Amino acid sequence: MKKIGIIIFLLSFISSYSQSGPIKNFRILDSLIQKQAILFAEIIKTKNINKIRLNFSENPASWLVKQHFYSAFTEKKIEVNYESDTGNPILNVNIKTIAIDYLLYNQDNDSLIRNATVDIDANLSSSGNIEIISNGKSLFKDIISREDINFIKSDNEFANAPVPEKKKTFFEEIAIPFVVVTTAILTVVILFTVRSG
Repeated sequence: MKKIGIIIFLLSFISSYSQSGPIKNFRILDSLIQKQAILFAEIIKTKNINKIRLNFSENPASWLVKQHFYSAFTEKKIEVNYESDTGNPILNVNIKTIAIDYLLYNQDNDSLIRNATVDIDANLSSSGNIEIISNGKSLFKDIISREDINFIKSDNEFANAPVPEKKKTFFEEIAIPFVVVTTAILTVVILFTVRSG
């Protein structure tokens, strides 16, 4: 009976491990944007603002930012006004950075460091006063395999990044060029030796 329990545990562990994989780039950025939107909604709620107009800077990911901001503000029971009502405060959302980038991982040539960055700030215009609101950056960092790049890519260009080339090994950097040059020199020497001899 104990063996059956161990086998069932191992099978469930293996199946859960095989189903999990690296998180897709879009999903990471989506959760970081959502986190930022919730923080902004909480700040606005603490200012006792119940009705607001939102403006967003242009960015390839602005549609996703809008979606999360509207959702977060609605959840905090802050009415988002779409018309240009001059009586309501305006939150101008500035999308600074929404990006993924890859860096070489020094300890393993087949792995990369993946960085996800979401940097959003805003200014709140209310009753003629302008207040700058910043939550700082939301960051995510992990190590992924080069083989997983195609799996984690997104249809959205902002969630992709160029992949750095592998570092060349000592053999590729020094040994192969040395062998090629030495072979060329020996070929020339042998050719002239045979010809003059």
